[in-house]
Amino acid sequence: MKKLIPLLFLLPSIFCFGQTHEAQTTIKAENSYELSIIRLYPDSFPNVSVIFQAKNRFGKPLWTLDKSEMTVTENEKLCAVTGLKNISENKPLNIGLVFDHSGSMVDNPAQMPKGVETMQYDYFSGIPFPKNYTMAIDYAKEGVSGFLEETKDSRDSILFVGFSSTVDQVFPLTNDIKEIDAFVNRVLPAGSTAYYDALYLSIDLLSKNYSKAVVVALTDGQDNASAHTVQDVIAFARQKKISIYVIGLGSVDESPVKMLSDSTGGFYYYTNNPETLKEIYLNIKEQIKSIYQLDYTSASLDFLETNRDIRFVFTNDTLRFSNNTAFYSLPEETRAYLKLQDEIRLRNTRNRLVFGGLGVLLLGLGSFLVYKWKFGQSGRISLKKVFPNPFEHELTVELEAPAAAEHMELVVSDTKGAVVRTIPLAPGETSKNLSLGDLVEGVYLIRVVSETGSSKAVKVMKK
Repeated sequence: MKKLIPLLFLLPSIFCFGQTHEAQTTIKAENSYELSIIRLYPDSFPNVSVIFQAKNRFGKPLWTLDKSEMTVTENEKLCAVTGLKNISENKPLNIGLVFDHSGSMVDNPAQMPKGVETMQYDYFSGIPFPKNYTMAIDYAKEGVSGFLEETKDSRDSILFVGFSSTVDQVFPLTNDIKEIDAFVNRVLPAGSTAYYDALYLSIDLLSKNYSKAVVVALTDGQDNASAHTVQDVIAFARQKKISIYVIGLGSVDESPVKMLSDSTGGFYYYTNNPETLKEIYLNIKEQIKSIYQLDYTSASLDFLETNRDIRFVFTNDTLRFSNNTAFYSLPEETRAYLKLQDEIRLRNTRNRLVFGGLGVLLLGLGSFLVYKWKFGQSGRISLKKVFPNPFEHELTVELEAPAAAEHMELVVSDTKGAVVRTIPLAPGETSKNLSLGDLVEGVYLIRVVSETGSSKAVKVMKK
């Protein structure tokens, strides 16, 4: 089967916020999108679902999009938009806060005394700092506190993973914001930088829970103490479907941390002024809650149009979508079904030409009676119940099908359209227990397929 090919199109722009009066202070957000498509689901074709993130031209998430303002075309054909909803604003998240408390977090590039390269010697020797000097770690704690404050009225849970030479400060996943805030404020600068080990552990801990998870990770330098590599972290995050939002501070090595965010569907921020960390944390909090699902109906049932080019247009005068395209390929089963329907239409056309109006009428009546006799009153195949969902080892599927339906089978595929399991069904069989414990964790689609067509797919979660 050809796999679904979603294109994550990136609309890079640079915007500034939290700017200080110092001219050398800059803050930028890489991969700050106006629209980014996360995934496409054509499994219930011609109905297609698109998961995307939307932000306005100033970099702030859009909370009030309406389907009446959206226009979608597929291969330049106008499609009907059937639904648009925010799917993340009120859904609980598990958020891993990865926090750098290495010795370099003593230094504040925006407040460093003239001629001084580092304040670490003074800190670790007990020498008093200059008046009004604030360590970078204190601003980072303030940013985390603001992030936690925004979380307290939600159903989100927080995991805190602090690192220096090792991953040494871990507060388990909790929604007790007061306790985790107090824990963060007790963390002190020390040691080297085991950034990748901290990321790897946070992904591992978050993946043991069912809720959607993201990682927000702060670092101010190059990793010099980890057993894991950046490639290890990226592969693990993609396997567990966890996005990484990276905050780079000061002398951070930008190449690998950009790779982390770009490769996992997150964002990368950089600042050389720790005072802006609070605004960065709050901005990230907004971003991870601005995910939408748009549903539309394809206007093309041509099985020859395997590759589909979709394009979004936003009709609001004050907002726009740029480079607003994505691509996907029709699943092989869909193409086969459309081809069959096309052949049926062609055969019916030929019959009309041969038999004329009366012949077609009799043929249609006869076909209808045979269909009724063979397939009963409904003639439809559908999935009535799939449980438990989410499942761990066993899954029970209950279906409705005509008594005389033949050659039925359950098809299990991943979200990209690749078939992972096919289970034959006996004629008249309406319930099936499936052993799917060997599948990797994630989302799967189940449908019933027969010689007459396919049921609507049902999404299930494998824990």
